[in-house]
Amino acid sequence: MKNYLFFGDSVTEAGRDKSNPSDLGHGFVYFLSQEFREIKFINKGIGGQRVKDLINRLDIDVINLNPNVCFILIGVNDAWLPYRLNQGSSIHTFRNSLDVLIKTIIEKSDHTEIVLIKPYAIAIQKSNENMIIDLAAFRNDYDLIGKKYNLPVIDIKETIEKQLKVVPADTLFYDGIHPTKLGHQIIGKIIEDYIRGNLHDL
Repeated sequence: MKNYLFFGDSVTEAGRDKSNPSDLGHGFVYFLSQEFREIKFINKGIGGQRVKDLINRLDIDVINLNPNVCFILIGVNDAWLPYRLNQGSSIHTFRNSLDVLIKTIIEKSDHTEIVLIKPYAIAIQKSNENMIIDLAAFRNDYDLIGKKYNLPVIDIKETIEKQLKVVPADTLFYDGIHPTKLGHQIIGKIIEDYIRGNLHDL
């Protein structure tokens, strides 16, 4: 059985019980597990984390688990927390930190396929203009890192924004950042389509 690991922040965590390694939460990782019974899914999302936090727990939560595929979704807190905590923007450091994360996985676990998922948020409630500007830069950094290491990059933005034309924003995101059940289902479907088209037969 292949292992597909999801590494990220609260969007990935989705309420999982961190004391139970097999718990997948109630978000898109759980929905994917219902579609692919022959794949073992691992949720290593932790709320409030930034890319530097992923680097710090990389060995324990990724390398030691030896996944076939590691999906990485991080960046919203790098964009949001500096403004909330009155710190400097991460806009000039994010790309280098993401590069370190990817390079370390490649060096320590060269058989693990890495798939990048661009972070995305919309400007409602807790989201703010500076955060959205920084997040746009981080999304561009994902493209640059993906190109540098020849990695696939999944972007949920187009699909989400098509949905936003027909449903209210708060039906997809509670606060502009955290997906509702419907939001998670849409994200899960995007990743499901990617798996069926690219990874399922590995």
